[in-house]
Amino acid sequence: MEDRELVEKVVLGDFEAFEELFNKYKTTAMKTAYLICSNKDTSEDIVQETFVQCYLNIHNLKNPDYFKPWFYKILTRIAWKLSKSDNKNIPIEEIFSKTEKALNSEKDAMSLCLENERLDLIRNTINSLDEKYKTVVILYYFNGFSIKEIANMLEIFEGTVKSRLFKARKILKGKIVSLNYFGGVGCEKG
Repeated sequence: MEDRELVEKVVLGDFEAFEELFNKYKTTAMKTAYLICSNKDTSEDIVQETFVQCYLNIHNLKNPDYFKPWFYKILTRIAWKLSKSDNKNIPIEEIFSKTEKALNSEKDAMSLCLENERLDLIRNTINSLDEKYKTVVILYYFNGFSIKEIANMLEIFEGTVKSRLFKARKILKGKIVSLNYFGGVGCEKG
């Protein structure tokens, strides 16, 4: 069922339609929250609070076709709020676990080690970005939102989104290049 139909049913009090929306968005919501805050427990709180806010405020959504950007707008705002109070920086292993399992079965130990180092470098570099840059990177690259959708979600201009993506790519490239140059990537023998 399309989001529009589900939203219209939820507005009329159909809780099963809300459950369907929940099941449709819970996985990507959790990944997005985790990428923003880097903490599993906080991510679960963010997702739970997002769905509660959606349920309580869905009648305020003027156009049911815009549920997805509206939902992620709520999620990112809650994530910013809750992640500020949570200063832990845990690697985002769960996001890449399927990729790493596939790599385990397909590559030899040395190649796997180098790939894991590369993924750790990318994860840590993304986690080191300022929140405004990190958020647009996550929404654009990990969730596949358009620049226009991100601008609507964050209530900023499209040019600002483009600028933040450009700046984030520049920062990421600089950090990754400098880490590679100074030997930041490689396998240590244990």
